Amino acid sequence: MGFTHFFSFTLPVMREINLEEITKIIEPVVISEGYELVDIEFKRDQVAWVLRLYIDKAGGVTVDDCAQISREIYNLLEVEDAVSLNFSLEVSSPGLNRRLRKQEHFLKVIGCRVKVKTHEPVDGARNFKAELIEVTDDSILVDNGVKRSWITLDNIEKANLIYKF
Repeated sequence: MGFTHFFSFTLPVMREINLEEITKIIEPVVISEGYELVDIEFKRDQVAWVLRLYIDKAGGVTVDDCAQISREIYNLLEVEDAVSLNFSLEVSSPGLNRRLRKQEHFLKVIGCRVKVKTHEPVDGARNFKAELIEVTDDSILVDNGVKRSWITLDNIEKANLIYKF
């Protein structure tokens, strides 16, 4: 664990991509295979569009796991005709500094240091490097050693675990 693995395919696409729709299509397959869909991104890299899936499971994810899920998702997206641009499909582990999006992600790392960027300022700041103290249905409580701040989940632009070696 600790290394990020990925496996990729390039798909021709037929219509514009909707990440919520894609998630609804692929998440049941990922879960049925015993993995968690941690995150999904659709971004343009230097050459082309990339659909990145981050999966995890107890004990971590291997290159073979990523290859297996890549094949299944590739076939599923091809059959569902769910995307409209040419893109590459990459399946990867979330890595040590994993992105935190869902309440469940935050619950798993209570007591750890996190880096959080907000859409709107909270207590006069938009960037926090702090210990995650508490998680509720709609908020997290972080402590930077000076101040504790409540941040609503819908105000979080980006959050990552800060892994200490």
